[in-house]
Amino acid sequence: ATVTTGLNQPNSLALDPITGNLLVAESGAGQITVVPRAQIISATAPAGALQSAAGPGRVATLAVPGVVGITVDDCTGTVYATLATGELHEYQGSLDSTLASGLDHPSQLLALYRNGLSCSDGLTLAVVEATSISLVFPRAQLPRETLIGNLQNVLDITFFPKGNPFTHGGEESVGVSEQIPGAGNSRVSDIPVGGIYQATPPVALTPLASSGPIGPNEDPIGDTFDLGGTSSIAAQFGYSIPDITSVTGSVQGSSSVITIKFKDPVTLGSLPVTGGPPTDGLWVFIFVKTTAPATVQLPPGITLPTYFPFGDNNLFAFDTWVEVFLGQATYLSLSQLTAGDVQVSAIGNTLTLTVPASALPLSGALALVVVGNPAEITDVAPNSGLIQLAP
Repeated sequence: ATVTTGLNQPNSLALDPITGNLLVAESGAGQITVVPRAQIISATAPAGALQSAAGPGRVATLAVPGVVGITVDDCTGTVYATLATGELHEYQGSLDSTLASGLDHPSQLLALYRNGLSCSDGLTLAVVEATSISLVFPRAQLPRETLIGNLQNVLDITFFPKGNPFTHGGEESVGVSEQIPGAGNSRVSDIPVGGIYQATPPVALTPLASSGPIGPNEDPIGDTFDLGGTSSIAAQFGYSIPDITSVTGSVQGSSSVITIKFKDPVTLGSLPVTGGPPTDGLWVFIFVKTTAPATVQLPPGITLPTYFPFGDNNLFAFDTWVEVFLGQATYLSLSQLTAGDVQVSAIGNTLTLTVPASALPLSGALALVVVGNPAEITDVAPNSGLIQLAP
């Protein structure tokens, strides 16, 4: 089945672990293109349903001149891409960071996870270069190292899991395909990494279509929109820069509880002194789409393409929202036609919001969380798609 057409030199693919969308690196167009999950499903449906797969079927692009390879961290949804300039870039929301430079004709990427370590510490990127495969550690603050050298024209890289039928004893291995000149010389070889690396993350993101248990929805550290410095808005007013690390929903008795954790301690703030600016404190908006019909669009001040360069959120509508500002917390449910105060607490780096379950049923609810200080938005969770608060 054909999923989409009209791509310009597509040479690398990756799946968004939250939305199930397909990310395509188009080197000819210098961009990363998003093919929505619905388009993939329609293209792989029985023959009678294939008519819906006609047309380009692409919803968003992000300009990345010279893009070659692409992969996604299944812990956080962070996207990584290699460029023809010899650089490795990281995309967290709208934040574009250069992780490595001076790579020798980098191409394909593979995300691995070091056994026994957390998502952030264990993430390791295997990068295909001209004659070697290098390892880059985005969060572990370790120097780049070589996994294997003396290779020739590596075309692709993959991971063979434990118990596979291809490697000796079924050991976990990195598989490498090489195109070597001469008839019959090309080969596929493996690099044993058993007991060291695995392809499955320690804590995986929950896909929107999943019906399994729901755990904390992790958000990357450092993906804020205020980059700091003396000229930043936060610095001018002395405000903090809230940075979400996880969002969790649960039902406790007759209440729906949403817990948001941050990188640093947070405060609720308070009403400003007459004539002065607001005091430092959290500004939080949780837009929730419950199972009821959702028809309200996001406020004009929140431009999703700024925060979701890879996501298809243009049609996101909600029916309930929870707001925290200047120490006050309220909710409004359009589906239940109710509104009221929210029980809120900020202890250390954890914000807890308690809403009547009758007003905010969490089962099947999807959410977009926006946080900031009194002057600006600083973080959005998740970086792609929506958070599933409960099964």
